[in-house]
Amino acid sequence: IPYCTGDVHTGNAAATYADPDMQDPDLEYQHAGHNNMMAVTDWLDWRFPEIPEMFLTGCSAGGAGSLVNYYFLRSQLNVTGRGYLLNDSGPIFPSELHSGPLHSKIRESWSLDSILMLLPEFAELQDDFGTINTLIADEFPEDRLAITYFIRDYNYSRYSYENFYDNLSKDDVHALWWDDTQLLMDLYDGRDNLAYYLPYYRFFNDSHCSTLITYLGSEIPESDMTMGGFVDELFSDEPLMSYLGGP
Repeated sequence: IPYCTGDVHTGNAAATYADPDMQDPDLEYQHAGHNNMMAVTDWLDWRFPEIPEMFLTGCSAGGAGSLVNYYFLRSQLNVTGRGYLLNDSGPIFPSELHSGPLHSKIRESWSLDSILMLLPEFAELQDDFGTINTLIADEFPEDRLAITYFIRDYNYSRYSYENFYDNLSKDDVHALWWDDTQLLMDLYDGRDNLAYYLPYYRFFNDSHCSTLITYLGSEIPESDMTMGGFVDELFSDEPLMSYLGGP
């Protein structure tokens, strides 16, 4: 699916953005990601009337898009077997610590309540966007759902915090990211069908996207695990395991 819609493959609003420097004309933007995804879903349903297994993945904003659209694709397509998810570097963290301001901003700008109300447990999602992780796990208990990203990501992490907190250094951004990561790990550790693969650092692309270009550099040596090995585990019938890398 074309990357990127400008609104993480979701959103249901028309918005006008003014240039803060008043140099350029206002930008009118259609946050139509949800309708676009529903059109894709309708086409897939027509093209593939029966799907033995479904695998949904994406990188960065596409990773977040894979998570927020999983429920709609999984429930509207005729998937006769198991579903799989690998969200690569688009985490939706719990809102309670540092991601709350970002969640509030996109909720308003993209009119997300009009989409969230279509999901089970709408009230819980209103309070904390991060519960979408466990909501999907509980809704589809036989599916296998995973996330991967780097602990030292300095791309998506900056997007998550820099516009909402003043004068952040690189170390500050990493500290906020690690706090939110610990909350997310706690969520995942509470479900047998959720797993994470979190390597520490890679030398290119600001440690952003574990599966981009190559798996090389995304190993977790202390667990003797590789990105490819984790993907194999995801598609196996063995119990899901999570992995955390260190410096």
